[in-house]
Amino acid sequence: MEEYNTIIKDLQNKNCESAFKWCQNNKSKLAKIGSPFEIKLAIQEIIELIKKDQRDKALEYIRKCPLMLKNENIDQIKKVMGCITFYKEIDKFPTYKYYFEEERWNDLITQFKNDSFHVSGITTQSGLEISLQVITAKFL
Repeated sequence: MEEYNTIIKDLQNKNCESAFKWCQNNKSKLAKIGSPFEIKLAIQEIIELIKKDQRDKALEYIRKCPLMLKNENIDQIKKVMGCITFYKEIDKFPTYKYYFEEERWNDLITQFKNDSFHVSGITTQSGLEISLQVITAKFL
């Protein structure tokens, strides 16, 4: 539970390091559930570099990050490249504007909470909700 709280606090403070470590420790479990959490973290790291006007570092990050080389991430990589290209005029490109909004950090926290529950086998449904589903299924 301490690790869980630390990761949430770090994400609230715009720091992805502990979340990346958690992803590495749970890599196979995250793969089984098809979680996009790690790629979302990597994209956020790139976005933060772009915000700091460190586009060269952002491009270097893309080249060195193994997640960016996977075919299933190609659409996301294209969007990140668009962010790098259009950052100075981001208001003209609503497709990319979301990547720079603070709301993305909340989305990362929500994704982490859902994935951590899933990985640890904890349901996000209440006992009452599960009971109602079972009862409803019996009568259908």
